[in-house]
Amino acid sequence: MTKRLKRLLSAMVTYPSAVFGLGIILFLIALSVYSVTSLPYSEAVAAWRGGEGMWQANPRNARPVWYNLVPGINRPVTIDLASDDYSATATRVELAPGLVETQITFEFDYTYDGFPRELALFLTGRFEEKRPHAEFLWRTPDGREISLGDRTIGSSESVRISQDTRLQRRLGGLSPEVGLFLDPDSDYTVPQKGRYELVVDGLVFEDDSTIEARFIAYGQLHGLAGTDHRRRDLMVALLWGTPVALAFGFLAAVGSTFTTMIIAGIGVWYGSWVDAAIQRITEVNLILPVLPILIMIGTMYSRSIWVILGV
Repeated sequence: MTKRLKRLLSAMVTYPSAVFGLGIILFLIALSVYSVTSLPYSEAVAAWRGGEGMWQANPRNARPVWYNLVPGINRPVTIDLASDDYSATATRVELAPGLVETQITFEFDYTYDGFPRELALFLTGRFEEKRPHAEFLWRTPDGREISLGDRTIGSSESVRISQDTRLQRRLGGLSPEVGLFLDPDSDYTVPQKGRYELVVDGLVFEDDSTIEARFIAYGQLHGLAGTDHRRRDLMVALLWGTPVALAFGFLAAVGSTFTTMIIAGIGVWYGSWVDAAIQRITEVNLILPVLPILIMIGTMYSRSIWVILGV
C-alpha cells in the first residue's frame, strides 16, 4: 500500500496541473470543515435572514478591505464609536436638583482619500418619566463647528445624519457625509484629514437618567468579501456556499457515474435496437449546447435560468 501511494504521488508530481487541482480541492474541503465547525448552519441562516438590524454596523454594497492593498488606493473603512468604550469621553455635571448635564465626546482621526458612505448616530435614553434632550455638534480639524441639530431622546433613537435635508441645505447642498468631511480649500473632491469630534451635549431631568450614544461613519470597504445592499457580510454566504457546492458536486459526480454505468450495462445486456437507441440518445446529448440554450431561453423570456429550471 505504501509503495503504491509513493508511486501515485511521484506520478502526480510530473503533472503540475493535477497537483494544483488537488491543492484546490483540499483547500475547499478544509474551508468547508472550518465553515461547519465555526459557524453552524442554524446560526448562519439566522444571521443571513436577520435583516439590517443584524448588520447595523456594516456599510451597504462595500468592497473587501483588502482593496486598500492596491497601490494608490486609500478608501475609508467603517468607524464605529460607542460611549461605553475607550473611544469616547463622557462627563456629568449637576446643574440643579433634578437637572444634570451630560456630555459625550467622540474623537477620531480621518486619514482616508474618500468620503464615508453614510453617517448615523444611535441614542439610548435611560429614564422613568422625563425624556432627556440632546444637542449635537461637529468639529472639524481646522476648528470649524457645525451644529447637527437637537432631539428629545426616547428609549431608542437613530439620527440618520446623511438623510438630514436641513443640514444638507446648511452645507450648501452637499450631502452631509461629504460636506462634514470636505476640505474647504479643495474642489469638492478631497476630504480634510485630521482629528474630528462629535459632541453629544445632553440634559437629563432625573437623577438616575442617562444617555448612551453610538456613532458610525460607514466606510466604502468592509470584511474579506464585502457586503450587499442589505449590509450583509458576503463572507457568510461564501463560507457556507463552499460545503454546499462540494456536496452538490460530489452527489452529481457519483450520480452521473452510477447512471452512466447502469445505462451502459442495459445497452450491453439487451444489445440490438436498445443499444443502438442508447448510443443515438448519448450522441444527441453530447452535441447539444445545453448552457447556451438555457441562456437564450432566459434572455428571450426575461427570466432567470434558475426560475426556468424551477430551482
